[in-house]
Amino acid sequence: MMWLGVDGGGTKTEFVLFDEEMRPRERFRLGTCHPGQVGYDGMTAVLGEGVGLASAAAGAAGDTICGVGLGLAGYGQDPAIRARMAEAVRAAVGDVPTELMSDVEAAWASTLGLRDGAVVICGTGSIAFGRRGDETTRAGGWGYQVGDEGSGYWIGHEVLRLFSRQADGRDPRGALFDTVMRELEFSAPYDVITYARDVLAGDRTRIASLTRVLRAAADAGDPAALACYQRVAAELADIVRAVVEALYGRDAVAGGLAVGDGAADTKIPVGYVGGVFEGAGEFLLEPLAQALPAGCALVAPAYEPAAGPCLMLRCRLGVSGPADRAEGADASC
Repeated sequence: MMWLGVDGGGTKTEFVLFDEEMRPRERFRLGTCHPGQVGYDGMTAVLGEGVGLASAAAGAAGDTICGVGLGLAGYGQDPAIRARMAEAVRAAVGDVPTELMSDVEAAWASTLGLRDGAVVICGTGSIAFGRRGDETTRAGGWGYQVGDEGSGYWIGHEVLRLFSRQADGRDPRGALFDTVMRELEFSAPYDVITYARDVLAGDRTRIASLTRVLRAAADAGDPAALACYQRVAAELADIVRAVVEALYGRDAVAGGLAVGDGAADTKIPVGYVGGVFEGAGEFLLEPLAQALPAGCALVAPAYEPAAGPCLMLRCRLGVSGPADRAEGADASC
């Protein structure tokens, strides 16, 4: 038997076939299935195409798909939208057992392997989500017009702001100034004005792509770039703090507490996922680990995002095994 995990975001939809040990065997990538961008019929079409490709791959291996888990952006709090998305999923998947959840909840399930704790997601936007038993909560994720502090979009704006300060001489010119001039092919610093207006043009994805410039400047040792990563870490740690305080209380977050097997002074696990982490690496992970509350510990992802909904489905169907859970995972689904 094989399990199909679907990770649907705002720019792409990834389909991953997992074996019984939850090891990835095949993967396919298609365009976004977000109904806000392609409509509900378009959502059904993208999901149907991906399921068809995965079914053919499973059949070629002499196997079948016994369940489909989907973590989809847009599957949020609105009951009407949730119902329409569920209908689109049923039309694409058919009668195969399914588990449909938000991409945020899927990130928790995959990074922590169904274990109680929190996850911070940092891509174009930023949000934190946590679960303790049957209780869940979230912080951040208000959108770029309101917040999304520490996100790729936020970093992109910071890159241009720091560049302007170095261009003026308000801050010493360093590698960040030189990197922006080179990477964005400016002939003069004031080219940033037309670049922001005509090239970026308010596009969130394009602005977020400037995270690569920050990484290049940090690689070159630019103090402003390194300090920017410290601020990103502080912002992300803040939304994590809000989540874990809501679930565990301030006293527990300030120190250790009994979680999982009941041992004393156990840290609350905090996972991480998203393109900003992939691009920044230790420039962000190290300060984030230091910025988290004392009662929390940053942990590496247990699985890739597409696995999360499959883990929940397997648990619900009662077919989960040792491969599904990180050490100390809660028994409830």
